[in-house]
Amino acid sequence: MSEELIFLLITASMVIWVAVTMELMKPRQQINMRKIIPLLTAGSLTTILITMKLIQNVMS
Repeated sequence: MSEELIFLLITASMVIWVAVTMELMKPRQQINMRKIIPLLTAGSLTTILITMKLIQNVMS
């Protein structure tokens, strides 16, 4: 993976996690679970990809 792609992936991951945080800060009655579930899934996947790339860089 190129460094530019990694940078975009990290930026996207940060934006996703901020969106999750903002959604969870709403009062309980206003939280939209249909919005949170895809955001959590996307955030988790990007975090796993970033972690795998970091481990690859440390190992080589």
